Order: sequence, then structure tokens, then C-alpha cells
Amino acid sequence: MLFGWNATNAPLPEKPIIQDIFAEQVRRNPRAIAVDFEGQRLTYQELDEKSSQLGHLLQKKGVGPEMVVGLCVDRSLEVVIGLLGILKAGGAYMPLDPYYPKDRLSYMITHSRVRQVISVSSLAENLPDFDGEYIYLDNEWQAIEDQSCETPVNNVTPENLAYIIYTSGSTGRPKGVMLTQKGLVNLVQAQIKAFRVRPDSRVLQYASFSFDASVSEIFMALAAGATLYMINRETMLSQSGLLGALQENGITTITLPPSILAVLPEAELPKLETVISA
Repeated sequence: MLFGWNATNAPLPEKPIIQDIFAEQVRRNPRAIAVDFEGQRLTYQELDEKSSQLGHLLQKKGVGPEMVVGLCVDRSLEVVIGLLGILKAGGAYMPLDPYYPKDRLSYMITHSRVRQVISVSSLAENLPDFDGEYIYLDNEWQAIEDQSCETPVNNVTPENLAYIIYTSGSTGRPKGVMLTQKGLVNLVQAQIKAFRVRPDSRVLQYASFSFDASVSEIFMALAAGATLYMINRETMLSQSGLLGALQENGITTITLPPSILAVLPEAELPKLETVISA
């Protein structure tokens, strides 16, 4: 058990950087759909260009390796554009759930020492004051679109930080858990192999952006060249809505908690291939 089951060594790319792996999928199939949110779609090339433009703007604001940028947006295409833009600038992203209380958001922003938080103006009233800068995507689109579509140059190494996600705080104060680029790439490669994710796979993005399961869903799909399907909060919380989303979008790969799986109505799901229960 100790040595046989733990013999999980696997080769990594020469430079395991998650945005480089995404870029390889852009080169392979730029017109493939990368992300779909309620019928709004971005191809791999479109997602690459929009996130690169955001990355350039963030670099001009001083973002670089080992710098943490908060990302507080509701479920939308902006989630994926935002996190890729932060990574392309060389920084690390930190998700901030817009449904969290202000005092929790304030603690996370202060504790992680972020200097910039990306959000949208409709959430401004929910956000705490801090001595850094809020970047509202809807107000900054013109400035973002004025930037180059080329991938920003940065000095990121495999040992640099990729993201911080805070624990629930159920046993005390929330703690920021940090993961490096190398760790993220290692996770993604292992899961693509274990769950047999392919370019024609359709991966559901179900987990809250503030939980680490979302990292698996998002980057597993994008690193495999698959399509990531995002659904809104109301659909997530509805048994019939969730089942309908699985059927209508031909989802092949899902990660759901046992409590949700247990209450889903019986139905035909001919496209579904892999169910990860966690």
C-alpha cells in the first residue's frame, strides 16, 4: 500500500505554467468553444485575446509574480477572463465570493495584502473599503480593449504562486491556502488522465468559485481543450434546473457532492461519461 499505491510520479512539462498549457490549446484549435455561460460563448482565441488584454492592463498597474489580485464577480464569462488575465499578468488570483458578508471580504483582502480587486460596478455596494484599487470590468472595458491582444511577457516560474483560496473558517478564522503554478499543473494533468477529459468533452462548472473544486473544473477543461459550461446560481440550486442543464448541454463530466447526487431525479443522460463525487 505504502509504495505501490503511492507510485504516482508523472512527468511534468519542462516549464509547468498553467497559462502556457492553455496557450497550447489556443494554438491547436482557436475556434473551439472554450467557455459557455447561459448561451454566451467565447472561443479559445477570443478568451485568449480578452484575458491577454486584461493582463496587459494589470501589468501597467504593477501586477507581477507573487502579487495577489482579488477577483469578486458573480458566475459569468468574466470569472474565466479575470482569472486568466491575472495569471497572464504574472500574478496570483484570489476569489472573493460576492455573497460573503463585508467583514469576511474585508478580512480576506487585508490578510492577503491585495492591492487590486477586480469586480463589476453592480457589486460595488457589497464591497468593503480598503486602501487599494477596485477595477470594475464594465467601467474599464474600453481601457482593456485598447490593450494588445498578444500574450503579456512575464517572469513567472513554476514555483511562483498561482492562487490563494481561503478556507471556510469553521474551526476559527479563515486561512489562505496557497498553491504554486507547478502544483496546479500537476493536479490538472493528473485529473485529465484519470477522468479521461478530451477536446470534445463538456465539463460542468458547478462548484463555488471560492472552493478549490472550481480550480479543478475550470483548468481541467481549459488545459484539455474541452468546453467549460457555467450555469447561473438559480439553476445550480434547482434539482430540475441542474438536470435540465446536464441534458441540454450534453455534459460529459461533472463533479457533484453526494448530497446533490442523492436528490437528483432519475433521468436519461446518454452523454454523461464521468461523475466525480466529492
